[in-house]
Amino acid sequence: MDFLLNLPIGAMISGGFALVLVLSVVIGLAGVLAVMSLNGRMELTAESTEAVNQLQKISAAREAYMQQHTPELLKAVETETTELERQLSQMAQNADAVQSESGIRKAEQSVASLAEGFAKMTRIIDERNETLTDFLDQSTALDTAASAFSQSIQQVRHQIDKELATNQAELQRVDTLARLTSRTIENLLLVQRYFSGSA
Repeated sequence: MDFLLNLPIGAMISGGFALVLVLSVVIGLAGVLAVMSLNGRMELTAESTEAVNQLQKISAAREAYMQQHTPELLKAVETETTELERQLSQMAQNADAVQSESGIRKAEQSVASLAEGFAKMTRIIDERNETLTDFLDQSTALDTAASAFSQSIQQVRHQIDKELATNQAELQRVDTLARLTSRTIENLLLVQRYFSGSA
């Protein structure tokens, strides 16, 4: 303490300025580090917002695919999911805190499991559609066979009706011929009796 008091005024002033300069540099560095950390957090927040928007795009694409099962919509879902996985991977690389990186890794795992679940659901829908197509094909074949069978039955019925009509006409002719034959026989018997009685 005595040493400081015995210093000349110029040295004291110079030392004070040096101390103020050192404190200014330390405060400036702390401010720069704080601003850099804040910038990093702002970038992470912006990336998180982009990831949320991407997740909404995926949800919309999946809804569209659930309404219309087209390959284009399925490709759109896969593309949007891949983009979200890329964004999360980039966020994990840019994360400055271990806690943030851990949360992002969990989000990546959730997206991966979500993509896997959607792939399973897509396979189930495809299998269901194949089964439905097979069933419709079999139903069409059954309808064709039933129609052919019905036509065959109608042809047979038409043939039977035709044969019945022909047989009825023949029966009427035979009946008419039998009546004529019976009358002829009766007339012959009358003639025979007549001649027998004359004799």
